[in-house]
Amino acid sequence: TSTTYTTNQAQVGQIASQSPASGTTQNIGTSVNYVTYELNPYTTVPNIVGQTTTNANTLLTNASLNVGSVTTLETTNSGLVGTVASQGTSSGSSVLRGTSINYVRYIAKVWTPVTVTRTQTVNIWSPTWQRTFYGSGNRRDVNTESLYFGRFSSTSTTGDQVSLINVNWSAINAAMTAYSGTNTPTITQVTFYYGLASGTGNSSKPVRFGYYGGQLSSMPSSISMGNVYKSIQSAGTQSNGSYYSINLNSTLRSMCFTSPTYPLVVNALDTSASSYGALMSSSTYFAITFTWQETTYV
Repeated sequence: TSTTYTTNQAQVGQIASQSPASGTTQNIGTSVNYVTYELNPYTTVPNIVGQTTTNANTLLTNASLNVGSVTTLETTNSGLVGTVASQGTSSGSSVLRGTSINYVRYIAKVWTPVTVTRTQTVNIWSPTWQRTFYGSGNRRDVNTESLYFGRFSSTSTTGDQVSLINVNWSAINAAMTAYSGTNTPTITQVTFYYGLASGTGNSSKPVRFGYYGGQLSSMPSSISMGNVYKSIQSAGTQSNGSYYSINLNSTLRSMCFTSPTYPLVVNALDTSASSYGALMSSSTYFAITFTWQETTYV
């Protein structure tokens, strides 16, 4: 007696074949051999990729296989959610019945917000206007005169003059939002670049900065000298014909670079010859560093 495999459960234990065949004449006492059906211990692994979890489990069960470990894989494709991404044992493989088949199923991507701080610096090369005002607040002619500060003239020790440098807030804001978009930018540093003109006053002199405490939407013909706040920040002693930069302190950043903006003032504390000077108007510009919060999803 021998056996042969079958996948048909109903055939198990039945005779598959015999020898000699039925109906043949044999001697009395001849031995008859036969083959019985035995359930095949091996089964073929079905293809479950792309199936829903429910269908995949049914296919494995029908193939006399067990569901193994089920892991997940995130996807942004909503049509794949809940389906099988891959299986641990290739379809078509022959394995023992009862083998556990592992597979990976798709789940919806869970987006996590991540907020980062961005930093950028923009240069404002052309201030809206820059002019010198003197005496009772009259404006000098910028086409023929420099951006003076200190004493009224080279031959008099009386009077005072200051240079106002104004930047329109819309120009500043446009430069920043070009990078920050709809996110709100915060100015963290403003660096003022300038040069001292040669031949005006002593070769070296103290330079100071302040602000004009009034909002100016356009270049005025005169200002109120009483609104000039002079000694907000000192740049120390500097030399004619040289170029400099200074990081404006928090007061000047707040007054001159927060809407509504006030003009920056370049000045001297007194009207002595040692403090008399002028800026090179073509050399003035601001470098504005700002930050903003940007949220992305990963």
